[in-house]
Amino acid sequence: MIEGLSLARVEYHLDGTATVDQLEGGLKALRALEAVESVEVVNNSISIQYYPEILSRESIRRELDMRGLPLSNIPKPGNPFKRFVDRLAESNTRNFGAQPLDCCTLNRNESSGS
Repeated sequence: MIEGLSLARVEYHLDGTATVDQLEGGLKALRALEAVESVEVVNNSISIQYYPEILSRESIRRELDMRGLPLSNIPKPGNPFKRFVDRLAESNTRNFGAQPLDCCTLNRNESSGS
């Protein structure tokens, strides 16, 4: 665990055509990434716990693609407002961390250098 950073979880669904070697290679590559805390395979999907401040979902997906793991194309959830709020929350966590937004501490790093 990296102190001061929050964990996020992402899940990718496999399309069922991956070989054992492809799966083992992909899992090994993911576990080798510094920003990945845990990787689990459950019911034909890969669940990854990672630090979004260091590694993005897109980077994880690219890593799986490079290892030849075929992912299924499950459509996004139907509610665009929920997707917007989820992306906003993820962005806020990346930008401001897990701390509550407080006007007294928000710009502390910038003002302490002056």
